[in-house]
Amino acid sequence: MSQDIRSRRRRRPVPAPDEEGGSSEHTTDEELEAVGGQGGPIHRELSRRGLAPEGGGPPPLPTEEEDTGEFAPHADLSDPDADALPDSGALVFGEAPPGDAGATFVGELPAAAPATPADKTAILNMADVTNEPVPVLTIETGDGQSDVEIVKERFVIGRSPECDVVLPDQLVSRQHAVIEKQDDAWHLVDQKSGNGTFLNDKRITDEPLYDGDEIHIGDARIVFTAPGGGGPRSPRQNATAMLEAVNETGEGTNVTGHGIPSPKKKKRKKMLMVCGVLVVLIGVLGIAKKMSGPSQAELDAAAEAEAAAAAAAEEEAALAQAATDFEEVKKLVGENKWGEAQKLLAGVFELLPEDEDVLRYKKTIDGEVEAERAVGDARAKLDEKNYEGAIAALTPVLAAESSSTKTAQELKVQAEEGLRTDRTERARTALAEKRYEEAQTTADEILRSFPDDPVASDIKRKAEAALRRPVAPPPCVGKGCKKPKVEKPPPVVKSQYLLAGQCLDLYRANKIDEALAQASSSGVSQDGIKSLREFQQHAKNGLGMANNPGQAEQAIKMLARAIELDRKLGGGKGEVTEKVKGTLGKVYFLRGVDAHTSNKYPLAYDSYTLALKYKPDLKQAEDRIKKLEVEAKKLFETAYVIKATSPEKAISTCQTVTQMVNKSNPYYAKCKKMIQSIQGGGDEGDSAEEF
Repeated sequence: MSQDIRSRRRRRPVPAPDEEGGSSEHTTDEELEAVGGQGGPIHRELSRRGLAPEGGGPPPLPTEEEDTGEFAPHADLSDPDADALPDSGALVFGEAPPGDAGATFVGELPAAAPATPADKTAILNMADVTNEPVPVLTIETGDGQSDVEIVKERFVIGRSPECDVVLPDQLVSRQHAVIEKQDDAWHLVDQKSGNGTFLNDKRITDEPLYDGDEIHIGDARIVFTAPGGGGPRSPRQNATAMLEAVNETGEGTNVTGHGIPSPKKKKRKKMLMVCGVLVVLIGVLGIAKKMSGPSQAELDAAAEAEAAAAAAAEEEAALAQAATDFEEVKKLVGENKWGEAQKLLAGVFELLPEDEDVLRYKKTIDGEVEAERAVGDARAKLDEKNYEGAIAALTPVLAAESSSTKTAQELKVQAEEGLRTDRTERARTALAEKRYEEAQTTADEILRSFPDDPVASDIKRKAEAALRRPVAPPPCVGKGCKKPKVEKPPPVVKSQYLLAGQCLDLYRANKIDEALAQASSSGVSQDGIKSLREFQQHAKNGLGMANNPGQAEQAIKMLARAIELDRKLGGGKGEVTEKVKGTLGKVYFLRGVDAHTSNKYPLAYDSYTLALKYKPDLKQAEDRIKKLEVEAKKLFETAYVIKATSPEKAISTCQTVTQMVNKSNPYYAKCKKMIQSIQGGGDEGDSAEEF
């Protein structure tokens, strides 16, 4: 997959001719030929950039038309008023540059007029630059290699353009990892990335960096060089030795670009060895045939060998095609063509189902395809004005990071606004047509999502007022018409609880939403309505957390608060009370089992006791309490044995016994007596039976 690497690099000033690191003598033709001639390292680098002149020799100086602003080609470095070299900015690899920065000059500098000796700062007309060594990152991808200096104490690597090193790879998170200085040491810290950060082929969270360490993020391989290149080698791995070993053996690289042979290379090598053996076998059989004539067994063996060779060749071809297809998959991922990438990856996965890189790409691609499908479904539902369905379709997309997350957020806002507008119109229509209960219920639905909506609040207030207004009798028409009596509205029934009337009945039947809708018309106070909403929230959260063993304590707090509110709202009676209490009893029992397993006997006893309080028919809790009584007997016997040699430990053991059994248990009284005996210096001849 073709990918870009954008990195920020600090340009160092060019050393003056007479300074250390500069040259005080002219370069000879032989030296020029050795470093910059045809085939030399500089010529090869210029050829790679398309800058080498034909026929070899030193490259020409750049002209003004060739200059792209990377540096001033005609600046006179001897002039103290010359402009300093500009910053190079971000380097871009893997995409066509707008223009080359110009050729690198190799050879004699043109003669310049003598200048008054000056230091380098004056010559370059720039502030003194400290040459304190800094760490260097060598970043390698399929498109090339670049060196980046870490010029600040917190260096961010990720996919976001705001990062210090940008890796535009879908396998890389927006802010994937950070290299930062901690207590005079450089550390690599993962930023909770989706696909992980690997240091020397091991996934890490926060690890120190040593000279030569290899970092793998997505498809990029990054080598960390300590400041000055002379830091301690990594105790985990000698990266340089590994790279040299790979080059010497001639092994290739796997699909991630790591310097290790991939499973496909190993399998291909094995296939080639099998084919070679089969070819030799066929040759031997041919010679034998010429000498003595082939037998039927030899013919069968030759046929089997040919078939095996054909199968091996076919498998080799399939592996080669899979490698080609996988590279195309990477390219499609870079172009966000998830559907095409998924189809092409299916064949690669069938052939290499255990390859780690294939599995990583499959997980990412499948998630992106599913997110795109959900976004498309949500768009269709929005067109149909099915706003609730659109929100439901977008929920899983918003729960996971993907390239469709931003679009999903925008669509959700549209769906919520559409749902709000639709419900407001329905509430207005119901109010105008005097369907007050429907208007009130619809307004409540709006206020649950948008508590500060002024229109919904006004509709609800008007609907509630209309429901409380007495109905006027029809007018009396004609002579002798008796004027009907106007029935007075039924008096509001006073209740000892916060809820009353129909609202109380609905609440006890566990119909919380309907109870809220009828609260105002049933004469429930604002304090009662507020408590009812609080109960609904705590009960809902507590029941949800009860199914997760890791949230037992939070579930207990939520359900205990719900039961406290239930007593004020409805007196602790009805289906809703039984449901909340039963769930709380089960949560207490599970907490007791965990404590019992960890030998935390007092906590286990308290949990079992509370479980039976809220759910008296929980037989498992009773059985567990009996097991605790057996444990109490054993602990008492242990305390009795050690009371003479370790009195403090015996007292501690007996105190545990008194906290894990009921006061009516015989070992509760025995332990109390033993504690008093030890603290008061009792008779050593006492027996366990006496206690």
